[in-house]
Amino acid sequence: MNESKVRILQQISEFVGPAKEEWVRFLSTHPLASEKAPGCARDAVACYQKLLPTGKHIRPFLFSLGHSLGPNQLSDTDKRLASGSIELLHNAFLIHDDIVDNSALRRGEDTVHVAYAKRAKNAGYPGPESEYGKSLALNIGDVGQALAQDFIFATSASPDLQLQAIRLLNLHLQNTVVGQLLDLEFTALEDLTEAQVLQIQTYKTAFYTFVLPLCMGCVLAGGEPRTIAVLEEYGRAVGIAFQIQDDYLGLFGDERKVGKPVTSDITEGKKTLLMVNAFAKAGSTAREFMKSVHAHPNVSLDQLEKLRQIVRDSGALGASDKMASDCVKRAVGVLDRLESDGSPSILETMRAVANYVIQRED
Repeated sequence: MNESKVRILQQISEFVGPAKEEWVRFLSTHPLASEKAPGCARDAVACYQKLLPTGKHIRPFLFSLGHSLGPNQLSDTDKRLASGSIELLHNAFLIHDDIVDNSALRRGEDTVHVAYAKRAKNAGYPGPESEYGKSLALNIGDVGQALAQDFIFATSASPDLQLQAIRLLNLHLQNTVVGQLLDLEFTALEDLTEAQVLQIQTYKTAFYTFVLPLCMGCVLAGGEPRTIAVLEEYGRAVGIAFQIQDDYLGLFGDERKVGKPVTSDITEGKKTLLMVNAFAKAGSTAREFMKSVHAHPNVSLDQLEKLRQIVRDSGALGASDKMASDCVKRAVGVLDRLESDGSPSILETMRAVANYVIQRED
């Protein structure tokens, strides 16, 4: 593990460690967690109390970086609490994603819809347990999207700044759902373009994983519009680089580190730059093979290795690596516009984050 990655992970841990306690404590005092609330509401809150402390937590950390670039700092408690809004929204998205993808595990445990399906079976539910589980999990995901706003309302930020932050949250909630729709729409491999993939990556990943936390953090600190504009440009570029690396790991990564089957991106028919560029440059025989395995429910390890070789031979792997590196260079470059009003240590951390996203192995 290189020194830059170690430093970033340590900084994430230092901010998120106390923040996780704030998030769980806040949820425990929420009206939906009170004894007067229906049991199903208390269960929904408990679900998020369990999920929030897990995961990589890069979004709350990015929130803290963006916040540091504004003139009016919230208290540490409020800053940690507000950062939880994005992490809660992230977990709500994951609950929905797991339903769409029929995923059985998330972070080594039953996904929410699977856990509720098992509960239905144990209770003697007469209908299809899987449908019961998905129905309840879908609504728990919806609850999370609403709860996220309460984290912001609970801070001491001015009503005007709270409103700006929630508008930003809602904007990128909408953008992320649009990105999911773009991703789920069926497009034959031969019709997929690089522009379409980049649009999906921007809407589904860059906006809510990078642009939202950075800009919301800055907004709640009363940041200048020009600073927020730079953060958005930085976030878009780093977000694309992040997703390119994610797609690389989905095809070439170590299953033990990535935490999902090595064939899952292929069987799910993920729309990636690797697949688009390899298909564009491959010969007719290789193209037919790619079409036969893309979005096919059963892909063997031998087929996976053949696909990997096609991607390597086509030059698509090198092209994706170059695009990710170019995105990082662009992101690092725009930070120069903040040199006059940004803390050198914060900007240096943001440069390190940009490089970290294309070096990670999980």
